[in-house]
Amino acid sequence: MLRGRRCAFLRSKMGGILLAAVLLVAAATSQAVVIASGDGSGNTSAPPDDPGFANLGVLNGLTGVYLGNGWVLSAWHVGEATFVIGGATYQPVPGSLTRPTGPGADPPDLMLMKIDGDPGLPTLPIASMSPQKGADVILVGNGRSRNQPMTYLGHAGWTTKTPFTMRWGTNEIGLTSQLMAGAIPAGPTETMSIGTAFDPPGTTPHEGQTVLGDSGGALFHRQGQTWRLAGTLYGSSTHLNQPDPQKTAVEGNLAIAADLAYYRTQILAITEVPGCNDGLDDDGDGLIDYPDDPGCSDANDMWERAPELICDDGVDNDGDGLVDHPDDPQCISPLYHTEAALVPAGAAWSGTVLAATISGAGFVRLCRCAAQSSRRTL
Repeated sequence: MLRGRRCAFLRSKMGGILLAAVLLVAAATSQAVVIASGDGSGNTSAPPDDPGFANLGVLNGLTGVYLGNGWVLSAWHVGEATFVIGGATYQPVPGSLTRPTGPGADPPDLMLMKIDGDPGLPTLPIASMSPQKGADVILVGNGRSRNQPMTYLGHAGWTTKTPFTMRWGTNEIGLTSQLMAGAIPAGPTETMSIGTAFDPPGTTPHEGQTVLGDSGGALFHRQGQTWRLAGTLYGSSTHLNQPDPQKTAVEGNLAIAADLAYYRTQILAITEVPGCNDGLDDDGDGLIDYPDDPGCSDANDMWERAPELICDDGVDNDGDGLVDHPDDPQCISPLYHTEAALVPAGAAWSGTVLAATISGAGFVRLCRCAAQSSRRTL
């Protein structure tokens, strides 16, 4: 059952084109980029000429792109949520959700959200120029795979099925930068956009098309020798009355992405601000920026955490599933020296917990390790 299912019209205000469209709104099930090559199950790991595949993660069951410095880019209708990438889950920083502005009366379908933590990924370069018609691009999104072949009005295509996975496909720009109007559950949008068309197999090596669930995914374009993030996937255009358009990809369908060259200056003005000078409590310890947050070495420090501070390093040092102050109750402040439990000297312990070192003031620090005896006098 879909939630937030919404049909709409995308209209080019520059070219006067009217497109019957299905927007990629949040759904209980999401689909990945459908590819025309092979049996459709490939391309679930980075391509040989990798544009930044590892920087794609799951946001609200859909897709988000990690830009660097803690910031995630996605479509506005995807919404703020935990971000899962590289097998780890990151919480959004309260107050960080930001929506760029555009040339239209309504805001674009774009959002920025900061996460609490560092996935250890490179910063993605954002395109400074819009890709031109015919430019080769790579699309990346999360979700379902290609299923059975189908035709509609003489156009070949496929239905989709589980499993859900991150997948990439190739295409070329057919729709150049222009202002597109659309509708999402949160209201009307106007987004500077670029797009690709789903053509017959072999048109590009892994001809790809977006379907419901790719919202927030990436469109990469090579400028010179460097792949750059050129678009954020947010909508698609299907044939009029196309059967079950949320779960089908048919030749002639369009993938619509926000043109990031237009929004680049705004995005960088937000994402390049050091974490110790951004007015946000990035690490959730109740302290904000330099000099108030002890994890900040100076105002130009990008992170409010410091590796030398056990209770402010972003690591679950004692393995109890709780990280740092204030989430780990053993951390009475970000400056506290241990996340491990402290017990009075002389207490008896059994099982899998043994005393490790005496920490002073009649207390000992405990570690989780194999028991050597059922009882130990400390």
